[in-house]
Amino acid sequence: MRAPVQGTQPRRVPGRIPRPWRLTYLGPEGTFTERALRTLPEADGSRLLPAATAARALELVHGGDADAAMLPVHNTVAGPVGDTVRALAGAPAPVVVREVVLLVEFALLVRPGTGLDTIRTVSGHPHAGAQVAGWLAGRLPRARWLPAPSNAEAARRVRDGASDAAVAGDFTAAHYGLRVAAAGIQDTAGAVTRFLLCAHSGAHAFPPVRQADRTSLLGRVPGPPDGLGAFLDDLRRHPLLRAVSLYTVPDGSGASVLFADCPGNAEQPATHRTVQLLSLRLPGLQSLGSYASAPSPTAVRTEPDDDAPRDEHHRGSRARGHRPAAGAHR
Repeated sequence: MRAPVQGTQPRRVPGRIPRPWRLTYLGPEGTFTERALRTLPEADGSRLLPAATAARALELVHGGDADAAMLPVHNTVAGPVGDTVRALAGAPAPVVVREVVLLVEFALLVRPGTGLDTIRTVSGHPHAGAQVAGWLAGRLPRARWLPAPSNAEAARRVRDGASDAAVAGDFTAAHYGLRVAAAGIQDTAGAVTRFLLCAHSGAHAFPPVRQADRTSLLGRVPGPPDGLGAFLDDLRRHPLLRAVSLYTVPDGSGASVLFADCPGNAEQPATHRTVQLLSLRLPGLQSLGSYASAPSPTAVRTEPDDDAPRDEHHRGSRARGHRPAAGAHR
């Protein structure tokens, strides 16, 4: 998979809906999640509401203060996004209405005047940390990692002096008056993050843009993820489940939340049988509905009006010989 090209604009998805929406997303301003949301035609002219956490975004939807929430759910390098999966499992009757897949690249953002040799703390979302761990170990071995709810929140903390540097998209720098100290610092080229726009099951305001070809389910299962390997392997060996993607994250209380992606629409006989089998083996699963998968990953990079200063002496190795991450998304 080819890495994003400088200056590439997010591609608009066909299927414009003629009314404004109230759409929330994992914020604050300047996150990849906001960028994913802005690729959708529904975002044009709509009120976009940043939320501090995935759980808070879904609360806004359930409470009627937002029509839908855009949330990151999986990355091809770092795996499932635990905060989102747990929030979906705890939300009342969420359904997926749109999917967006972005190619992501990371930059190191600092306050103007900060040199790499003075950085002692670096902040970012845990998924970002997993994708730049090698670069940080090689370039900033003495820096301490400070996890943040989002990469844009990490940038805001740098602006406010709570951290020396943030890992985020280079486009985030302009939002917080920061400088790009190094760009392209991800360890694996071509990494992809998948985002889901989730509404309440009672909402019928989002007609499909294409025929649904994916059905997702999730629910709590007993035991921590490390202890579920044999059980999941047994599920995957079943002929009806070989094409199903299964992910688990800890639920915070000693058990797990399982997320399942099934190919096809639940109204199709083969997919219906697959969903029935999963529900039989895992009685706690709930359906997130059937929806159209994203047709292809979208490259998202700095826009022409994002003119945060850059330090050309500290470029990340955007082409360090790494192969693109396997699989656009699962």
